[in-house]
Amino acid sequence: MIECARKSTELNSKIKKVLAEEIDYRLKLPESELGVNVLDILIAHNRNATQDDVLSKDEIISNCILFYVAGVDTSKNTSEFTL
Repeated sequence: MIECARKSTELNSKIKKVLAEEIDYRLKLPESELGVNVLDILIAHNRNATQDDVLSKDEIISNCILFYVAGVDTSKNTSEFTL
């Protein structure tokens, strides 16, 4: 059980690191090159937001993980029901 918790923590930190690197890369892109995925929409939001509405990097990462989990769960349930 302890080993599982360690691996989970390690995986979580790797996911956050990769997303942070991707955010740093996309922050350098011009507005015209941003897509319509969650990450790009949140970056575009930060560019146009007031100081009080700007999301931190951790908030952007958390939103990306939330949408990923929600999408995977929905797709899994739909596939199971269809089968």
